[in-house]
Amino acid sequence: MAASKLEFDGERVVPGQTPIYLVWAHASRYRFAREVMGQAKCVLDAGCGEGYGTYYLSQQGKQSFGVDIDPRAAAHAERRYASAGLHYTAMDCCRLAFASGTFQFVSSFEVIEHFTAVDNYLSEIKRVMAPGARFIVSTPNAERTPAGVNQFHEHEYTPAEFRNVLERHFPRVDYYGQHCLRPLREKLFMESTRLYLTVGWYRRLLNHFASLYFRGERANDESTSKDWVDRVDANTFEFRPGAMERATYLVAVCHKSG
Repeated sequence: MAASKLEFDGERVVPGQTPIYLVWAHASRYRFAREVMGQAKCVLDAGCGEGYGTYYLSQQGKQSFGVDIDPRAAAHAERRYASAGLHYTAMDCCRLAFASGTFQFVSSFEVIEHFTAVDNYLSEIKRVMAPGARFIVSTPNAERTPAGVNQFHEHEYTPAEFRNVLERHFPRVDYYGQHCLRPLREKLFMESTRLYLTVGWYRRLLNHFASLYFRGERANDESTSKDWVDRVDANTFEFRPGAMERATYLVAVCHKSG
């Protein structure tokens, strides 16, 4: 299997290169998504990045599509996770090349903060959803994350802003706060990640000691299979209904009218 040519630069999670706290936080959202996906038969992962999450959602016999604006990410995912009923392609989430009403379930994790034209993005997601479909979306909580650390983020949302923008498009939205159950570890990893993204010598130091920084389920090409998500410790994060104010990540399940 070819090694990943993608590198962690703060834009997307790359298992085996991204700090393990962020990998587990991201993977936990896909595990939560599979719980709420229900009997959906056709699934879209909008902003699929490296592709592992789309692959994970497809394991319940779903027809699954992963799209990402970066052709490198889509090509990497197609090489690494190719299987029957699973498709990856480079595509702008504001201009989806799918017929209206195609999908019963859409996931889009850590994507909404990348858009200035956020209403275009949400309108296009809603367009490709079938009546009664669900859309799960997440974003960092602007009240908990250091401002301006991630150069790829156009706008980071407070809980109030997140509610406002979603309720402009969807008649029913269920909100969750993703909370880390190990607060001290979370604080250390968040600070370490901030330094990793902003301080060159610190990044070089941690890359030198990668076996420590990326310890746990590294999920890289040499050490684990593609099915590593199920081994993420379920006691690391909790999704609390409505409890967004102190959450590290904001999560919402949006419902399209039937």
